[in-house]
Parts: sequence; C-alpha cells; structure tokens
Amino acid sequence: MFFNEKRVFITGTDTDVGKTFVSVKLLNMMREKGLNPGYFKPVATGGVFRNGNLVSEDVLTVKEQAFIADDCNFINPILYKLAAAPRIAAETEAEAIDMLKIDNAYKALCSKYESFIVEGIGGIYVPVTEEISVIDLIKKWELPVILVSKAVLGNINQTVLSLKALQNEGINIIGVVFSYVMEELPGIAVEKSFKLIEEMTKVPILAKFPYEGGSK
Repeated sequence: MFFNEKRVFITGTDTDVGKTFVSVKLLNMMREKGLNPGYFKPVATGGVFRNGNLVSEDVLTVKEQAFIADDCNFINPILYKLAAAPRIAAETEAEAIDMLKIDNAYKALCSKYESFIVEGIGGIYVPVTEEISVIDLIKKWELPVILVSKAVLGNINQTVLSLKALQNEGINIIGVVFSYVMEELPGIAVEKSFKLIEEMTKVPILAKFPYEGGSK
C-alpha cells in the first residue's frame, strides 16, 4: 500500500475520472493490510432504480467489488436521480440537501470504523449547497486527500489547478493517482506529463492504474 493514513478523502479533477475505481482499489489494499475499512459517499447524483429503490451505481460497485456490507442509506445518505452537481440536482428536484444528515452519517462512520475512504463527487469545487463545495467538506473533516486524474492528453492543467487549490487551502495531499480510461496507451506526451506535474506541484504520483473496462 502506497499510503499510511487510515482515513482518506478521494477527490478528482472532474467527473468520471476514476474516483470509484480508485476507491475500490484502495479499499481492497487496506483490507489486504489487515484493516476493516468503511466507505462513505456523502452525496451522489444520477441515481438509478433497482428493485424499486433509488440507488447510486457507484455505491453498488463499491459494495460489490470492495466487500462493503453496510446499507446503501448508511454509506450514501444523500442521493438524487438527476445526474448533475448536487446543488443543481437538489434545486431541480426541489429537495434541499440536509447537511445535518450528512454530518450525522459521517460521525456514525467515524464511530464504526477506524479506517475508511470518503469518495467525493466531481471535482473539488463542485457545489454541494449554496455555501458548501466539495473542498469545504474536505476541510471540515480534516481528511488527507488523494487526487484522481485521467491519464489522457490535456491532464496537466486540470491536475495542477486542482492541486494548487488544495495546497492554497492548507489541505494535506497524499498524492495523485492516474487512471487510464482507455485500453490503448495514451503515448509519450501523457507519460511525460506525470513527471512534469510532480515537478510543478511537488506532489508525488502514487500510482497509475491500468484500464479495466471503463470503471469510473
């Protein structure tokens, strides 16, 4: 395992960059080290109906692939059907986000698990409510961060901007994980970008996970 922290926030440069895929990888790494990790997705959007219940496909993926037994409502207290930023989904569906519900669920997670992973939604400035973005949750819970970025051409700007923003807020960054989102290798320009990002931000590249069929 390439990190020592027992509690980690997984955020990304954007949506569909591989946060759920990486969360599964890290949870299983924790388990291999003898830990019993929990998982928390404070808010999700783009829910689908399964057996008459609205659920997050990301949460179902984590439950199945990382052997998480907790109920979906425990690990994902806020869920909307519309695939959008939480604030937009909440306004569209006329159901305000209950931050107290999120905070209480997080406290319950902390009480139940010594080690866990929190998976964000979208990038760090995705608005959760009018006052709160993902980065505010990271600061509030004082969790160290792993940033997930795509191993694609054009990743330098998004990755560096996200890292600089986290650094400016004094957030502890464990490092960056790159997720290959296509089966073909992206080429020398992308391979060289990893070292350049590391040089520009002084943040270590922790891992580069190969493509495994479109996991997000």
